[in-house]
Amino acid sequence: MVLFTLPWHFYSSPTAINCFAGTIGGVPGPLYGIMVADYDFVKRQEIRPNDLYSALAGGRYYYAHGWNLAAAGALIPSAIS
Repeated sequence: MVLFTLPWHFYSSPTAINCFAGTIGGVPGPLYGIMVADYDFVKRQEIRPNDLYSALAGGRYYYAHGWNLAAAGALIPSAIS
């Protein structure tokens, strides 16, 4: 909460800004890896444009309430480690 209310406190502590930057930098890597693995191995490098823009439950890209639970389950432990 301090980040949003008093962001200048991070500038006075090199350890705090280093920890914050490391945490933010550690999430996009696993996220990108999950996206590439999904495209390569799960979707077999095939994109269906009609399904991309469909909100129907039977579509290829329809997920539970908009969340791909398998990807979320893979992202959480990989981002924490």
